[in-house]
Amino acid sequence: MIKCKKGKHSYAYTKPISEGVHKLILHRRTDFGQQKTIFHGIEIADGKRAALAPRPKYKIEFYGDSITCGLGNEGLSRTKNSQQQFANNYLSYGAIASRALNTEDRAIAKGGIGVVCGFVPFTMPEIFDRKTPFDTVHKHDFSKWQPDILVINLLQNDSAFWNKPDHPEFKKRFPEGQDEELVIQTYSKLLLDLIQKYPNAKFICTLGPMSASSEQQPWFDFIKDAIRFLDGEDGVVFENIHTLRFPYNQKKTQVCSFRTYTLLPKSDIMHT
Repeated sequence: MIKCKKGKHSYAYTKPISEGVHKLILHRRTDFGQQKTIFHGIEIADGKRAALAPRPKYKIEFYGDSITCGLGNEGLSRTKNSQQQFANNYLSYGAIASRALNTEDRAIAKGGIGVVCGFVPFTMPEIFDRKTPFDTVHKHDFSKWQPDILVINLLQNDSAFWNKPDHPEFKKRFPEGQDEELVIQTYSKLLLDLIQKYPNAKFICTLGPMSASSEQQPWFDFIKDAIRFLDGEDGVVFENIHTLRFPYNQKKTQVCSFRTYTLLPKSDIMHT
C-alpha cells in the first residue's frame, strides 16, 4: 500500500524482484474525499522494458455510496473501521465482480452520498457529470469511456434521514416533509441522464445490503417506480434496465458497526 503525500513524488518499490515478466496494477483504495490522485508514470531500471497490458473487452461502471467505495471493509473491530486506512475499493463488491468478469471497471462513488439527501453536502445528481467532484464549472466528457454495463447502488443514505424530520439536512432536502414522489422523480431523472450519456449500456439498478434493502422498507419499490416513471415518458420503454436487491443481513449489520456492512465476506457474497 502506498501512502501518498501531498505534492508530486516518486515512490520506490524496494522489495526484490525476480527476473521475468511482472504485472503492475495500481488501484485507488479511497474515495475522492481524500483529494485527487494524479498518476504521472513509472520509472524502470536501465535496460528493462514496460508495456501496457491488453485492455479487457468489456467495461463496467458503478455509481454508489460507501458500499461501493468499500469504506470500512478492512475494519479491525466494531469501533476501528471508519478511518481511511480501512477503506479498500479493490476489495469492494464492484471491483471483485469486475475481476471475476474480466472487465475494466470504474467507480463513481462517495461515502455518505445520496440521491436526494445524505451525509455530505452534495448529491449524486449534482456531481455525477463534473470533471472532478468539486469542480462546478468543467464537465466530464462521457464519450471517452463508454461502459457496457452500468450499476447504480444508491438510496441507503437517503433512507437514513427518512424518519428524521428535525434533522437540518432533512429540512433542507425535504422542505415539505417526506416526499416519495421527489425521491422517485429524482432517481428517475438521474437514470435518464445516465442513459443519455451511455445510450448503449445495460443498466442494473441495485440496492443493499444495508437496511434500505430490507423488504419492510420502501426504497427498492421507489427504484422500480422510478423505472416505471421513466418508461412512461413519451411512451418510450427502456429494455436495458434491470433491478437487483441485495438481501439485507440484519443480524450481521446489528453486530457490526454502521460502516462494516462492506466487510469482505459480504462483498464476496454480493459479487456472486
